[in-house]
Amino acid sequence: MMPWNHTTIVSTVVKHVIEAGLEPLVVLGCDALEVKKEILSVVPNPEIIVINTNWQEGMVTSIQAGIRYAGLADYWFLHGDMPLLTGAMLKEITARLREANMKAYDVMFPVCDGQFGHPVWVKHTLRDAILALPPGERLSPFLKKQHWGSAEVHYTEITVDIDTQDVYNNYL
Repeated sequence: MMPWNHTTIVSTVVKHVIEAGLEPLVVLGCDALEVKKEILSVVPNPEIIVINTNWQEGMVTSIQAGIRYAGLADYWFLHGDMPLLTGAMLKEITARLREANMKAYDVMFPVCDGQFGHPVWVKHTLRDAILALPPGERLSPFLKKQHWGSAEVHYTEITVDIDTQDVYNNYL
């Protein structure tokens, strides 16, 4: 909910996802009603919002809530605190991952200078295994144990989460 370019970080991320031609599904946890109101002021479609009532049990519970709602589709995962990834960047990154024969893999990561980043593409066939992860588990180590591929991109922004006051102040 931090201010960002005349709106908020989360609203900026949702706008960028839409600009990239992707369909957003926003999973909310802490302060969900306040964040939902903010998102609906930018994108008046309540169907893109899922509320995770178990958010205190860890990020994987939010991922699971989104997957349950999305059903049997392939998924793109992007953190809601990554406003530096513009719509044009996301469009190019997803195109690069598609060009890298992503259908041959279960997971595709964008990589910049040896660093894995977002958005991460996950094949729907991993749905049940992700839903079975225990609360508190981290998704990244699980995904890296799967049959994964990567594509090199030239955006360091794929690794930048605005998740501390210092990082926020640095990029603001």
